[in-house]
Amino acid sequence: MTGPDGKQLTYLARGETLLPVTPGGLLEGDYRVETINDNEIIVVYSPLNEKTVINIRAAE
Repeated sequence: MTGPDGKQLTYLARGETLLPVTPGGLLEGDYRVETINDNEIIVVYSPLNEKTVINIRAAE
């Protein structure tokens, strides 16, 4: 999905809340979205420079 600014946009759920995420965007201050592609979202915990890979699949 593409946001109004033309950047790739997807959503992550935290409980009942949907969080819009874009590459380079911040989550809860300490997490940065590094990459979004068809298969995964890579998030970096900035204080430790620790990467987390979230595997995703396209809606059917």
